[in-house]
Amino acid sequence: MNNRKFPIGIADFRSIRSDDYYYIDKTPHIERLIGQGRYYFLSRPRRFGKSLLLDTMLELFEGSEPLFRGLYIHDRWDWSTQYPIVRLSFNAEYSRPGVLEENVKVQLENLEIKHGLSDGYDSTNLHGSNRFARLLHNLHAKTGKQAVVLIDEYDEPEVMEYLNGFSKFPDVAQIFRIHRHVKHYKKGVVTKTTDEVAVGFTSLPADRANPKSLLDLNRRHWTIESVHHVLDSLKTWQEDHLLIRKGNGPENLTALRRFAIAVIKRHSKKVASTIRKLKCDVRLLLDYLCLTENTRRRRRAVEPASAAC
Repeated sequence: MNNRKFPIGIADFRSIRSDDYYYIDKTPHIERLIGQGRYYFLSRPRRFGKSLLLDTMLELFEGSEPLFRGLYIHDRWDWSTQYPIVRLSFNAEYSRPGVLEENVKVQLENLEIKHGLSDGYDSTNLHGSNRFARLLHNLHAKTGKQAVVLIDEYDEPEVMEYLNGFSKFPDVAQIFRIHRHVKHYKKGVVTKTTDEVAVGFTSLPADRANPKSLLDLNRRHWTIESVHHVLDSLKTWQEDHLLIRKGNGPENLTALRRFAIAVIKRHSKKVASTIRKLKCDVRLLLDYLCLTENTRRRRRAVEPASAAC
């Protein structure tokens, strides 16, 4: 009988593998990430496994070979090479001024001690980006290898604002926070209101995008999301569950579905219910596409020639 347990709430890769918990092998994705780029911003929701993924990468770069036996990456990784790891975590409460800065200072001090860099130079008068850059420089000088930087629990607004001061992530020019006051409607009546905070980043510098411009760009983004919501709704096509993933298939299907939505919206605002009707009535579908003679005659009678089918 298999007595394995599910690792609920456990983000420690070593514990999961050593204590024989169930583990879904994510190392194919890790290998692809490492091979295709250098900087990644993981924008997955909370409780989506980001911390466990980072911990898995930490053990991989530290060369913990026994933990990866039986996994995809085991026979595809050079275990003779180990890399210096800089892992920062911002899982704390930062409501009081100065707490975040002190947290960063303590973490950098601990990293300097861990890697044997606390002697030989004085970093106490360095702050923020300067001390962080000095740490990376000295790790490279000591080991001859580039450091692997892993940052966890970065999605708190206070953390994002602090990191904005010395972010070296490609294309990050500004990090912003948007407060939303949301009204929830049911049958045209406001049933409740909620306050939300959204955090994001942009490649546009402040001289090209002030707060008003960023808000406008964000709202325009949601006009795109509203179309995708129709495409992915359970009542329409569930596009995110599409199994065709190769070649031009996904792009072509999306184009056809967007064309279908445009045709439907010429006749009705209720896309999902109209799709259900069209599934059951082929003649109605042909009418929507103006492929029947009766439809063409009616359209010519009520529309200008240029707009006729």
